[in-house]
Amino acid sequence: MIKSSKGSIAIIILLVLAVLTIKGIKSCRSTNDKTETPAVPQWKDDGRNKRSEWRYQPLEYTAHAKCRMQCRQISEAEVSEILRSGTINYKKSNLNDKPCPTYAIEGNTNDGQKVRIVFAACKTNTRVVTTIDIGKEHECDCK
Repeated sequence: MIKSSKGSIAIIILLVLAVLTIKGIKSCRSTNDKTETPAVPQWKDDGRNKRSEWRYQPLEYTAHAKCRMQCRQISEAEVSEILRSGTINYKKSNLNDKPCPTYAIEGNTNDGQKVRIVFAACKTNTRVVTTIDIGKEHECDCK
């Protein structure tokens, strides 16, 4: 009976050490992993998903975005559709941008253009910063 309890204690200790080792490895990987999902924007969290809430705020277009849209023949309706159904490219986004975090959202327009649209997720509105046609270079004079 004593041998059995010593064996059980040894197994428990080995399991605890294995769990701690695995947690330590995962912790090291997550701090060095650049593809980790970024944090939610810095404004106060009241329990709702702030990351998607900015998609439903009023849109404001910068002069640069309007110029790029005209040059690339991307309509406001297409911008809204990409905002609604596109995929966030976190490698091209910057959630630490000031004064508003920026999200690069990618998708296809009605005429088949593969685009990336950069949105600034501000507290009271969502600003369209620029539009990019991923598949084609355009000669634009937008400064």
